[in-house]
Amino acid sequence: DIKPHNIMVTDDGTVKVTDFGIAKATNEATITTTDKVVGSAHYLSPEQAQGIPVDCRSDIYSFGIVLYEMATGKVPYDADTPVSIALKHIQDTAVPPKELNKDIPEVLNKLILKCIEKKPEDRYQNAEEILSELSNIKNNYVEDNDDFTRVMDPSMIQNRGLGENNDDEKTIYDGEPY
Repeated sequence: DIKPHNIMVTDDGTVKVTDFGIAKATNEATITTTDKVVGSAHYLSPEQAQGIPVDCRSDIYSFGIVLYEMATGKVPYDADTPVSIALKHIQDTAVPPKELNKDIPEVLNKLILKCIEKKPEDRYQNAEEILSELSNIKNNYVEDNDDFTRVMDPSMIQNRGLGENNDDEKTIYDGEPY
């Protein structure tokens, strides 16, 4: 039941997940199905909403919804009833976070969208993959497009007159990507 209400941050910055009331330990011998859906509608994965078996990738979806909300100030799917919200998780496509908050880096936008893919196999497969990607983002490492982290000598920037109506910021450093 990953949602903002169940995530706490201690004074030293340690993140803790609480409320394991609906969690259950399972293995192949103990997996059961039920006709009840349990969870918070705004953070429910499509597979939870459909009542099909879930795994850690459902938590990744819910975590993606939390990230979406942190980045934009709103959840991607909202409606008047929990059933309507659940249907949106199954059927609708989320507006990319970057369209709601232009300050979101494209790489973070992509991470959030990958977390909230409809099919579990299209999401990150475990928390370690997300942590690795978030570390790359934190360290300003971008793997795609032409937006590489570069090593630059400050004098190169000053000598090029950056900040004095220089529209060609892309040519500050002509070296290879770091």
